[in-house]
Amino acid sequence: MRNKGLFKASLLSLPILVMLVQPVNAEENIHFSSCTEAWRNGYSDIHRGEPGYSYRLDKDGDGVACERSKAPRGVFKPRQSNSQARQTTSGWINKDGYWYYLKADGSYVKNSWNGNYYLKSDGKMAKNEWIYDGAYQGWYYFKSDGSYAKNSWQGNYYLKSDGKMAKSEWLYDSTYQGWYYLKSDGSYARNSWQGNYYLKSDGKMAKSEWLYDSTYRGWYYLKSDGSYAKNSWQGNYYLKSDGKMAKNEWVYDRAYQAWYYLKSDGSYAKNSWQGNYYLKSDGKMAKNEWVDGGRYFVGVDGSWQKQKDDKQTTTQSITTQTTTTEPATQSTTTEPTTQTTTTQPTTN
Repeated sequence: MRNKGLFKASLLSLPILVMLVQPVNAEENIHFSSCTEAWRNGYSDIHRGEPGYSYRLDKDGDGVACERSKAPRGVFKPRQSNSQARQTTSGWINKDGYWYYLKADGSYVKNSWNGNYYLKSDGKMAKNEWIYDGAYQGWYYFKSDGSYAKNSWQGNYYLKSDGKMAKSEWLYDSTYQGWYYLKSDGSYARNSWQGNYYLKSDGKMAKSEWLYDSTYRGWYYLKSDGSYAKNSWQGNYYLKSDGKMAKNEWVYDRAYQAWYYLKSDGSYAKNSWQGNYYLKSDGKMAKNEWVDGGRYFVGVDGSWQKQKDDKQTTTQSITTQTTTTEPATQSTTTEPTTQTTTTQPTTN
């Protein structure tokens, strides 16, 4: 479904910043939040393509930002040198192909967020990598442009709307139109039960479908809400109290107040004998009545009984199967579960 991502970790302490600016284009070396800041640092009449230019500052769109003629008296301060100006200017700077964020004193921001971006311990902006945020106690993935991923998969892991990696929780993915369970390590569960629900090989929760569980060696039916069916019929098949499909056994259905025999393929027997018991066309075990074309009589317990006026031509006991024991209630096995969560999945 998705390529497996490489987990890359750095344990970091993260005080959060409130600045929301994004990195400027690669050809720019200086960024100003306003023309007032530019004038105070000795920049004016900044042409498109020059350090410090941005479309936001070029309010009239003529290709020149922060015209000196528009500066209030006393605001413009001539700069002595470019290096000095950089030391007193905060903003994004690209150095040797890496992005940094400069504080007003010219030092790099480190181990901190700046808007959607994260500056690592060396001041470099994180990109194409996983970062652990100790303050938020969560993992984040930073894309190639440096912004954090959200509402998307990164390999076997899912980044939520706040960017934090999901773990130990249910999640609905509208793109794949399915429920997923993210385990404690953040990877999605698959080929396993989570409470009453089953996660298939692609991680998607099964629903409205049959499923064979090789661990429990049985068939299960997952309903439209994803929970497994139990104590009920699904077509010609019966799901027991543990959800497993009955086969090669007798089952008493309280709803129909009758015994049924489920064959080796799981379907209910009909119009046939099972030992000394007869299953009618609807699958119910006959009792206290004539059966099989009126040739044999079964008693109140359902077993065939020899009658003086029995229409059979042989005195041999009727048996077409090897099972001759009287029907007994089904045995209950342990409910399939590998987790403790039994509540229905809900969105974040």
